[in-house]
Amino acid sequence: MIEKNTQESGDKAVLKKCDQIKETAKAYRDQFESAKDGWEQYEKFYYGDQWQFSEKRPVKNWCFTIIEGEVPVITDIGKSFVDLVPLEQQHEAEAKVLEASVQSVFETQKLILKVSQSIRSALVTGTAWQYVDYDPDLDQGDGNVVIKCLPWRHVWIDPTATEIDEADYAIIEIPTSVDELKRRFPKSANDIKPNKEQETFNKRASGTDSDRWSPGMVTEQSVGRFKADDLATVEEYWIKDYTMEPIPEDVTALELEEEAKAFLSGKNPDVNKYMNHKGHMLGHANQVRELAAELLQLPVEVITEQDIAELETNPKVGVGLKIVKDHLRMHKILDEQNPKGTRPKYPENLRLIIKIDKTILYDGQSPERDGKIPLVPFYAYKTEDSIYGLGEVKNLISAQKSFNEMDWAELQGLRLNGNSGWVIDKESGIDSDTLTNEPGIIITKKQGTEARRLEPGVVSPQLATRKFADQQAMEQISGINEASQGRKPSSVTAAAAIQALQGATRSRINQKQRYLSEYSLPRLASLVASRIVNRWSVEKKLRVYDKDGELQYIEYNPDEIYKLKYDIRPLASTNSGLAKEEVFSVMSQLLQGNAIDPRTFVELTDLPYRSAVLKRMDENDEKNAMIEQLVAENAQLKEQGNPQSLQDIPADGEPPTEAELIQLQNG
Repeated sequence: MIEKNTQESGDKAVLKKCDQIKETAKAYRDQFESAKDGWEQYEKFYYGDQWQFSEKRPVKNWCFTIIEGEVPVITDIGKSFVDLVPLEQQHEAEAKVLEASVQSVFETQKLILKVSQSIRSALVTGTAWQYVDYDPDLDQGDGNVVIKCLPWRHVWIDPTATEIDEADYAIIEIPTSVDELKRRFPKSANDIKPNKEQETFNKRASGTDSDRWSPGMVTEQSVGRFKADDLATVEEYWIKDYTMEPIPEDVTALELEEEAKAFLSGKNPDVNKYMNHKGHMLGHANQVRELAAELLQLPVEVITEQDIAELETNPKVGVGLKIVKDHLRMHKILDEQNPKGTRPKYPENLRLIIKIDKTILYDGQSPERDGKIPLVPFYAYKTEDSIYGLGEVKNLISAQKSFNEMDWAELQGLRLNGNSGWVIDKESGIDSDTLTNEPGIIITKKQGTEARRLEPGVVSPQLATRKFADQQAMEQISGINEASQGRKPSSVTAAAAIQALQGATRSRINQKQRYLSEYSLPRLASLVASRIVNRWSVEKKLRVYDKDGELQYIEYNPDEIYKLKYDIRPLASTNSGLAKEEVFSVMSQLLQGNAIDPRTFVELTDLPYRSAVLKRMDENDEKNAMIEQLVAENAQLKEQGNPQSLQDIPADGEPPTEAELIQLQNG
């Protein structure tokens, strides 16, 4: 549980720093979020709010159709998508446990749902965010990792960065209930006030403003999600801070004690830059003199450098002295890089500030130890000059607007021509108010006069042609077409041509899938794994499904995992440029041509109940191996003339049954 950790005298300086970086990040983000030509407009088009005036005309929402056609293709990556590899081979078992623990978090957090949400948001606005947090009260107080999907309105990033790991800071705003915040920060409970009581809340024009349009709102006047009176907007500032501080003497003393133990065991302990090297050199020099005094059975104060030099030449005792002197040499080199003997004030140089309006709830080191800002970006199209990506809707809007205009014009034309005007003589005696288009209408007129309908006009076929062209333009821009949506292409009938269209569609969006499987998800797994190692302090029993869909029971022991060094690598995408149907077709042809065996076919195709099929195949393989062994033993018995062997089997006869072979083996 993070509690307040700051000095009151420093609050003003901290608040000023937060305001400065927030203003810088906000000024940069404002140009992307415009309601006229930005993220907010893209969201409106996705939700079908595509007319700029109060009259809501009909909409055929191709933006929605295209986005929803891409989401299932991009997210079709299977349940296992990362591989946790130990840096030392002897720790492979521990790495498998940690990998299973990460998979367990993904399952409990319903990652398949959250990844779909993030990909959808990325396709609409260009960038989506997931925030990896830790709740110490989950799992009956044992605590667990939490993955949250954040709208763009809640995230600000250092504008000088083009990737999240390059950012010097990130700001996260999350409207949270006052009661929840008081539970999390009990020492500051009296200072936590709802938004309506905060002086600056209604003055700021941030994305969390409850009066602005947001997804789910029917009209501009609808009540926003964060309009409740009991909410307070908590702000988290994750800042790269390289402030240095003196190293306490007790820390240096403890390090010297640990190093002395290493010397006695014949090891040269590791040295890093951020140590009090002068203190270490003085301490180790004394250790050398003490060791020499012990070997020579003399008082420490009479030991000279000549005595030490002579001991170093002794093959029996000189090795230990050489290790210490080599260790001293390393301290001397690093002392030139850090002559003041200081260390980073914030481990991994990552500082966390949590505040509500003008109240600082926490200011200190990050509770994690990975040094990473706990955000995972999801991209549709990544550009090289901004942390924010481009979405699909941005390039679809122009064609969607044109389609809407043509469709509205066509509809208006059909309405007008469907109720053509009347031509009547003045002397006909017909009241013009009675002339309607109702079915079965009866009109009475004077003899010799005329009352007739005008010939209905024809709606220009160019409207339909233009609409079709706009639709095709949107499909070409996105790469999503009829074939990829499960519809038979209207202009293509050959199966091979349809298959080629589907392949072209996948090649267009494969890059987006690689962003997901090779960048976003490995980063997500890395953040989750680091929190498991750092925060899971009790043993846990986990149930997870392996890559074959088989349920596995895993025991997590924090003492075995805490010092594990590992790397996270993405697994190859399950699609690999081919749809599941194509993979099945290709593998079927290889199986029929005896190029692969049945087991390989089952392993490489995504069949239902694959794990059950593989298990049955294993059982059959064991049974067949046993039968082959018994047959071989029976043949050997016959060669030896053993009367207990089975009779010779005729060439056209049946082979011995399994029961007969087992009976033979049992004598």
